[in-house]
Amino acid sequence: NSLKLEAAEREHQQKIRNELLSKQTRENEAKLLASAEQSAVEALKRETQTIRNSMERQCRFLETQLQKQQEESSATEEKLRKLLEEANKAASTLQSNQKVLLAKQEAHTLQQQKEFQKEINAAQEAVIRS
Repeated sequence: NSLKLEAAEREHQQKIRNELLSKQTRENEAKLLASAEQSAVEALKRETQTIRNSMERQCRFLETQLQKQQEESSATEEKLRKLLEEANKAASTLQSNQKVLLAKQEAHTLQQQKEFQKEINAAQEAVIRS
């Protein structure tokens, strides 16, 4: 009878340790995911702002050049319009690329979360089996 109580107590203590380990694992996973996501978002915001500032400077420069060149000839004016269109296309392309990058990072984060969950499930199943 005493052996049964000791075995039950050991089993209970092991269950508590396993639950604590599982909780710590989930907390660590949540912290890692939040940190990775926050870092990615902040990096994208900085990159977007840098690109936006660069594009705005480039657009202002092109507009100034256009005003100066309007007096020279229609050929020069046409060239500058093309440059402005290319800058706008580049900005659109960059924004599209950023959206793709963010989607890839989100997919990667989700994949990591799934992998962490699989590890947690495997650990829990191992605990249940033992």
